[in-house]
Amino acid sequence: MTGRATAVIPIKGLANVKRRLAARLRKHERAALVLRLLARELDVVASASGIGPIIVVTSEERVARVAEMHGALVALERDDGVNAAVQAGLERAYAVGAETVLALHGDLPFVETADVEALLAASAVGVLAIAPDRRLRGTNAIVVRRGMALGSHFGVDSYQRFVSAATAEGYTVRTVTTPGLGFDLDEPVDLLEYRARLARDVEATGRRL
Repeated sequence: MTGRATAVIPIKGLANVKRRLAARLRKHERAALVLRLLARELDVVASASGIGPIIVVTSEERVARVAEMHGALVALERDDGVNAAVQAGLERAYAVGAETVLALHGDLPFVETADVEALLAASAVGVLAIAPDRRLRGTNAIVVRRGMALGSHFGVDSYQRFVSAATAEGYTVRTVTTPGLGFDLDEPVDLLEYRARLARDVEATGRRL
């Protein structure tokens, strides 16, 4: 890969985030979790080799403030879902000259710079670099190039839909699986595992992730 990639991170309005965790977290706790995960992820992505500007797409002023505090650009857009947000981010990135765009969810609590760099390294002209979730159903991140006629397919069973769309257009698909890219916080079981890992980290090192 040549040049630096622009990163796009879509974040919903905080009133609507992480509804599947509602049985375990109240609304303000879910909002606080999302902001905490975003802050960490922005720092991780920014420190990865090959990353240029980061654009956070959101309708939420609190999200925008966190993004700006961590050096990201903000695209304020109406909350029309993750695919509309990603598309808006792609358009913004291409409008300012990006040739390569990394689009990733903002709820990857264990992603590290090496994970981001591995996904970027898989990118090339005519290639969809994609990181599925650990269940190989959803999609947590993709790297695309300017001019790729691919569409945005995030959501239920999006991994296969991205692969099918890329194959239909004649693109090569390179799948990158790492623990950091694969783990997202969607279900109550994910929250339990997240908390357990935080507890182990505190016990082992005295610091939080």
